[in-house]
Amino acid sequence: MSIATTCWKCATQTGNDVACHACGYFQPFPETLDYFQVMRVPRRMKIDADALRARFYELSRKLHPDNFAAATPDEVAIATRNAAVLNQAYRTLREPLARAEYLLERLGGKADAPPDPAFLMEMMEVGERIEDAAAADARADLEHDLEDFRGRVRGKDQELEAIFADWDALGEAPDAAARTAIADQLRTNLGVRKYYKNIIRDITQTLGA
Repeated sequence: MSIATTCWKCATQTGNDVACHACGYFQPFPETLDYFQVMRVPRRMKIDADALRARFYELSRKLHPDNFAAATPDEVAIATRNAAVLNQAYRTLREPLARAEYLLERLGGKADAPPDPAFLMEMMEVGERIEDAAAADARADLEHDLEDFRGRVRGKDQELEAIFADWDALGEAPDAAARTAIADQLRTNLGVRKYYKNIIRDITQTLGA
């Protein structure tokens, strides 16, 4: 995934690498470059973790401060910014959920959708039950709820795996309606999963108090 750019130093046409192929000067990543282009991996839900890691280490070596000894202040600033972009790109794309959220954000809008009112009402009732159980020191009830919601998260993760596969099956030029439908499924799933994780956090904190 390379895009045509012009070297700021010698005006040679080059790609989205950290240095110009002609003069060797550090180049800024273009503002339009997304994390998948930085890491040169397909814009998919499932990617090659080994290829991602290899690209990260390759660019990290090139952007290491030891290479700045004879660099100009402009080059140092560019390389430092590129290193920050590289680190953020790697942290985002190596985690499946963060990668999914990033892809959804690139489509526009939020990465997760607010659940429906009935679901929110259930979560409020669960929250009240946690407070009541904590006040009564009903650890057995809390531990039961904890296992219940951990199971719910595992279920959502299984659903996500299937949705990821459906997304990738659309290919590089997906039908807009099909992509929107799957994106909506992802946003709903991620929103529900986030509520479940918050409940798990609250119960864990209460049990540990």
